[in-house]
Amino acid sequence: SVRASLATLFNTIELLPEAETEARRALELRLREQGEDALDTLRARALLARLLARTSQFETSKAQIDALARAIGDSRDPQRRSLLAAASATWAMNQGEYAAALPAYQEAIAALRLAEPDNSYMLDSLRMDLIGVLTQTGRLEQARREGETLIAEVNARDDDNGLVAAFAEAQVARTYTLGGDPDAAEARLLHAQGRIVALLGEGHTRNLMILGDLYSVAMQRRDWRKAIDYGQRAYAGLRQKFGDEHNFTNIALANLAQAYYEGTQTQEAVPRLQTAYARL
Repeated sequence: SVRASLATLFNTIELLPEAETEARRALELRLREQGEDALDTLRARALLARLLARTSQFETSKAQIDALARAIGDSRDPQRRSLLAAASATWAMNQGEYAAALPAYQEAIAALRLAEPDNSYMLDSLRMDLIGVLTQTGRLEQARREGETLIAEVNARDDDNGLVAAFAEAQVARTYTLGGDPDAAEARLLHAQGRIVALLGEGHTRNLMILGDLYSVAMQRRDWRKAIDYGQRAYAGLRQKFGDEHNFTNIALANLAQAYYEGTQTQEAVPRLQTAYARL
């Protein structure tokens, strides 16, 4: 439907309030016209659940996931299973529950490949999340392989503008950051950042994540001035995007506090660390 398509577009370019509005309208329309169990209704509910999780509305998101699970029941239809697994995975990831998110993403991707192998938009999105979860759970080589494979597949398409490949390259760069190779990480981060900022602007979530990774590179190099600068920019952007309570915001705040501390600015570090610790 037009509403669902708009919600998907807004989600892609990180206009999350607009995406949520359109997703709610799409769900209302599908419920009225097709009923609770229709596949289009399930798609609309799953999209709304994922959007709510991304904006820290975790209880409301969980209610949508529970409704999705009731409607799907014991069905083994891969389309329905992929919707439920993707919504559950997104909820867990945004809660910081990466170990729980990992098998859910793997299930969602496997089921979607069976049901809709040509749905590149959704598969790309899920695979990028999977790379992030693999990285967060210490599976760096696996994350890197998945990322490089995705980049190669995307670059082989005729209709791609380079944005998905840039997203994936930023994810791959993170594996080098955590693996202790700051030079490789920085080169790939800056390459990805140029494309992302050119197409989406500096305030896009993907660029904010890159700033966080550049912060990590600066910390590894003990360049406290750069680390504080990157940390301030990442925290300010994530706070504006997700609010004070989201895990991403408070991880960024804790990172900024650490940069101040390492840079011998203890008076700046302590209140920020206390605030972040209380919320995480």
